[in-house]
Amino acid sequence: MKKIGIITFHNAINYGAVLQAFALQEKFKEYSELTQIVDYRSKYFKKLYGIQKDFSTKNKIKFLLLFLIKNLLFFIKKLKFNLFIKRHINLTRKYTKSNIKDINTKFDYIITGSDQVFNLKLTNKDYIYYLDFCNPKQRCSYAASFGNFDLESVDVTVTNLLKSYRYLSLREKDAVEFMKEKYSIIAEYSLDPTLLYSGREWEQKLKLKKNNKNQIFYYKVAEPNQLNNYVEEYAKQNNLNVIEITSDLKKQIKGSKVIRTCSPISFVNNIYNSKYIATTSFHATVFGILFHKKLIIELYDKTGKFNNRIFNLLTLLNIEIDKSKKVQIIENVDWDIIERKISNERKKSINFILKIGND
Repeated sequence: MKKIGIITFHNAINYGAVLQAFALQEKFKEYSELTQIVDYRSKYFKKLYGIQKDFSTKNKIKFLLLFLIKNLLFFIKKLKFNLFIKRHINLTRKYTKSNIKDINTKFDYIITGSDQVFNLKLTNKDYIYYLDFCNPKQRCSYAASFGNFDLESVDVTVTNLLKSYRYLSLREKDAVEFMKEKYSIIAEYSLDPTLLYSGREWEQKLKLKKNNKNQIFYYKVAEPNQLNNYVEEYAKQNNLNVIEITSDLKKQIKGSKVIRTCSPISFVNNIYNSKYIATTSFHATVFGILFHKKLIIELYDKTGKFNNRIFNLLTLLNIEIDKSKKVQIIENVDWDIIERKISNERKKSINFILKIGND
């Protein structure tokens, strides 16, 4: 069995990032002697989750008040994320660009993934996430994503690094096809780590508490176009409560219960106990599917940008969705068929992990 180090965005104050890091760690632990998340913290990435000060007001007193409230709430939320990381993520000591090479002797393989680690815009061209510091024989990825980065503009440094990988898997099928056709780089498609476990397994791992509620779970990432009004009206017509997970000071849904400092476990637990999941988030959609919830999905954000990640996931599972509609409800689903489809894809992804663990 091998010693595995994983580099990902484990310390982002982002539900999907932290939960996928946890899931990937847990799955590799099943097939390795040692699995740790490498505590590498890019200075640029750290700035993204620094002091909150983007307020649209010229009134100095109002700005100060908003600044204090927003940062207090963010600080509390960050503490909850740090507590989750402390309890559930097996971290190495902290590393920076100057000493990251020290981990080469600690692990047999170093895995980059599964978040948008290959998105050069997001990391400000940080090639650490492409494993430029380690021996090519150690380089692996699991479901690494380019996000919305233009694959046509991938540079020579990236292509040379990817060609040297011992094992390479990507999270988007179109990226797998593009890299093969454009750059002759062979990669496998793998599921997002959160899909490596069933809903029942997540229930056990996070010790979720059953308390079914007649409510809509609302969470946005991309700024919605029509979703807010749709949810508000739908909740009113069907006598549903709305629980809103947001960092915004202004609530999006009139009459909703707002949680602004939600922990990662509470995030999943609220999905687990809700009847509907209304979202523009990929990972909220994932957990909605794993827990067999009714989905209210908006595929186009306020700028008109299409959410390929959610669309590709639903397409993969043969869940019918109309690209021409901005908001739609997915509720008449044969979950037995969906579970079989996920199970088949899960086996392929676990086999990829097994290849690394048994090499």
